[in-house]
Amino acid sequence: MILEMLFGLLAFGCFMFLVPLLWQHLNETAVDISASFDRQRITVASSRVARGLLIASIVTGLLLLILVRSFVAAGLGVLFVWLIPGWVLAGIHAYRRRLFNQQFVDVLILMANSIRAGFNLNQTLEIVSSEMPEPAKNEFGTIIRQRDLGASLDMALEDLSRRMKSESVTIFVTAIMVTLKTGGDLTKVIDKLVKTIRDRERIEDRIRTMTSEGRGQGYVIAALPFLMLAVRYFMNPESVIRLFNSGWGLAIIIVGVVFDILGLMAIQKMASVKV
Repeated sequence: MILEMLFGLLAFGCFMFLVPLLWQHLNETAVDISASFDRQRITVASSRVARGLLIASIVTGLLLLILVRSFVAAGLGVLFVWLIPGWVLAGIHAYRRRLFNQQFVDVLILMANSIRAGFNLNQTLEIVSSEMPEPAKNEFGTIIRQRDLGASLDMALEDLSRRMKSESVTIFVTAIMVTLKTGGDLTKVIDKLVKTIRDRERIEDRIRTMTSEGRGQGYVIAALPFLMLAVRYFMNPESVIRLFNSGWGLAIIIVGVVFDILGLMAIQKMASVKV
């Protein structure tokens, strides 16, 4: 009885702590999904996306509760439906940003050559949006659409910087805005940006290579408890099943997973170096 009360208090405390964070994550995911549709010229309100995710999580939880007859499984189902779309979307955005950063030097070279050929900045942006492959084509096409809808070029470029979350793009946007206001030579500025970005990429590649061993060790250490649990299950399934069927066992698993995630985050933080 006491064990069940302690486990219930632990579960209630975790629930009260996680619900605000999960709700914030759900709203941010809905906004990101709505923005992704908007870039494809499909208008979907973020509130509708949030309601859809909420309904899907409730339906998943009820189905698991009916099929498995376990509140733990139902809670995990609701949790995964809340989290997985955000994780998938974050992975897609990270992949797009990585591709964009790989294309960015080519974008700057194309811009410099277009300006040398006599085109102005607006025409240069249109050339980039038509000549470059995805995702640079779509991102600079968004700048053109925002400009055509009445937004200033400064606002459209700042929005690009927010979407890409890249220091190289931020430097580019700042340099363009300062040059337009002061009347400098835009071609020379872009040429210097190309050299600066290439130097930064070379240093980042070297640092990434030097810290790869630490990151790999972090992944191995984080996966080791789950591998040991799987080996234990094949050797003695009853002991693992008893662990999941007892209150103390579930509490130990939850605490272990939390500390495992915190340890992985700490290792990744120590192995990351910003340039």
